[in-house]
Amino acid sequence: MGESKRKQAFNETARNALKVVCPECRKPTRHIVLKSVDLSGSERMDKFNDYDWSDHFQIIQCQGCEAVSFRQISSNTEDFEMNDDDELEYVEREALYPPRIAGRAELGDADFLPFHVHRIYRETVNALANAQPILCGIGIGALIEAVCDEQQATGATLKDKIDALVKLQILSLRDAEFLHKLRFLRNQAAHKAKPHKQSQLVLAMDIIERLLQGVYILEARAKGSFK
Repeated sequence: MGESKRKQAFNETARNALKVVCPECRKPTRHIVLKSVDLSGSERMDKFNDYDWSDHFQIIQCQGCEAVSFRQISSNTEDFEMNDDDELEYVEREALYPPRIAGRAELGDADFLPFHVHRIYRETVNALANAQPILCGIGIGALIEAVCDEQQATGATLKDKIDALVKLQILSLRDAEFLHKLRFLRNQAAHKAKPHKQSQLVLAMDIIERLLQGVYILEARAKGSFK
């Protein structure tokens, strides 16, 4: 490794306008960069090649609802992907905090969930929002397992436990078919480290949330409303 150069600037990208998913609006909206710390550098790899990188840390604000969040943009000369024209191009990686997905809000009244089910749900949602598909796939399976155990649906395998939920009249046959499909998704993530597409995982979470609503949340709401 040869000579290294590093540059730091403050508010170099401040007042820039950009469009990102808002944590409150749950859709892409116009944001303004309020404050930023902008870092960049270069390192000599060998006689002919340099490694260049940049990181931009930004406090941003939605110009609709005025929600404030954090954004990081990173790039380097070793990070590239194939584009639609089968050409290599350098990419910028965007990270948002709190994490969010356009059009998708967290399950309402999740506090009605049992503690351990709620904890697995939160970690799985975070894995989905942080683009961690393998962990999300494993978390979906863990959620199904946790509901089965909490409802005392016994069996030697997860398949048996899902079928036991039907026998206990907690789950319909149609919903059980959906959970069996998610069981295969969990197996591929856990045993083959297969990352599924985000669209598949979002749909899987929709199915899981329907289960959580039916087993816990709607019942809790009904008890409070129809005493």
